[in-house]
Amino acid sequence: MGLDEAIYLMGMQSISVSVIIPVFNNAATISRALDSVFDQSAQPNEIFIVDDASTDNSCAVIEKYIQDKPNAKLLRSTTNYGPSAARNTGWAAASSDYIAFLDADDAWHSKKLETQFIFMQDNPEFVISGHQYQVMTKTGPTEPTENILSDEFEVSVFNFRDFLIRNRFSTPTVMLRKSVAERFDQGQRFSEDYRLWLLIIAAHDHGALIKLPMTYLYKPAYGAGGISGRMFAMYRGELANASALRKQEIISLTTELIWRAWLTIKFAIRLTHRSPRNEIN
Repeated sequence: MGLDEAIYLMGMQSISVSVIIPVFNNAATISRALDSVFDQSAQPNEIFIVDDASTDNSCAVIEKYIQDKPNAKLLRSTTNYGPSAARNTGWAAASSDYIAFLDADDAWHSKKLETQFIFMQDNPEFVISGHQYQVMTKTGPTEPTENILSDEFEVSVFNFRDFLIRNRFSTPTVMLRKSVAERFDQGQRFSEDYRLWLLIIAAHDHGALIKLPMTYLYKPAYGAGGISGRMFAMYRGELANASALRKQEIISLTTELIWRAWLTIKFAIRLTHRSPRNEIN
């Protein structure tokens, strides 16, 4: 089924997707993120913006933005619990068939939801999918690449071993089925998304990566400020993932030790290559 045909059959109505956006002191960027959601060619039927006890005027900006948008709702926490808890809060409130995550400092291509929703419906063997992204930095492109989509695109399939080698998904590229039982670990603030993808892939065999850069990251994907920042904390989070998967008997002791060594090697490499990545990933 082509994208144009599928959208025609849907009658341009909203699609069964709940968008979840965690917010913490993102007053300067949240409007850009929301613009990219409301500019989608196929509108999600729910948008949950989850404020994680911001101390700036994020909530005021959000409330003004969504005052005439009935499918958007602001959920507020009085305590800062971190992005895992914020995403789980939105997930618990969602009623759609699919969940899509966006960070408050990033943005989407205007056909991201349309493309990924149709792919997930046409390929029910996948409970989770991601796609490529484009990094938007001072030394990189200044404008998103909008003319990137077509009815035909490549898809890579990754299994659990592939995910142990490298995290294949950036969180704002992920769409998953709401029925997935696994959730973000609310006690973990770094690499918590990677842990969830590992748990989902371990339980459901594989995930799909759509080779279209439909998310725009306005920070380097690894080692910058914001939710994806603090390289050492990310490394410690990855080591915590290794321990957690071993305790749950998802991996063996031997695999845990090998994986820890590999994570340490990658961390050392990242420390010596800290310049922002501007290519499509």
